[in-house]
Amino acid sequence: MKKALAFPLLAMVLSSVLLTGCHTGVTYYPEPSATSPLPTNQPKTSNVVNSTFTVSAGAYTDFPFTIDILMKTPRASGSFQAKTGAIEAFILDDAGFIAFSAHTQVPVLSQYYYSGTVASANIDVAVDGFNGRYHLVFSNPGAQPVSVTANISLNWFAISSIGQR
Repeated sequence: MKKALAFPLLAMVLSSVLLTGCHTGVTYYPEPSATSPLPTNQPKTSNVVNSTFTVSAGAYTDFPFTIDILMKTPRASGSFQAKTGAIEAFILDDAGFIAFSAHTQVPVLSQYYYSGTVASANIDVAVDGFNGRYHLVFSNPGAQPVSVTANISLNWFAISSIGQR
């Protein structure tokens, strides 16, 4: 008679475990559906400069831009051409620009791009420093004013803000 009771009792225990589940300490989450809102990296672009301007002899022209925490892999890209004479182009962080404008040596880590003294150049450089203000600077080392046409953009991927999905 004991064997006859054991089998139905075992069947009841097994069926209750199967129906209610067994807690193993592991939590299972369903797979995200195709309509779940997931963070995406959207490509973004903004103009740093898209114009023609004149840089006086021995002077510079500054085009500041900002990089923030939500910009992934920012790059400055485009081209410039000095229509008369030659020009130098720099991309500097704020500390580098302060040193440059004070005519002191720019720290190596503050300089992201330097063209040399050229009539024209293409720029495609990662500006992957810290968040903050940066400067695209056109400097005229010559004795005559230089007319420059520049089209430089900042390109990056916008990541979703912290805490959002």
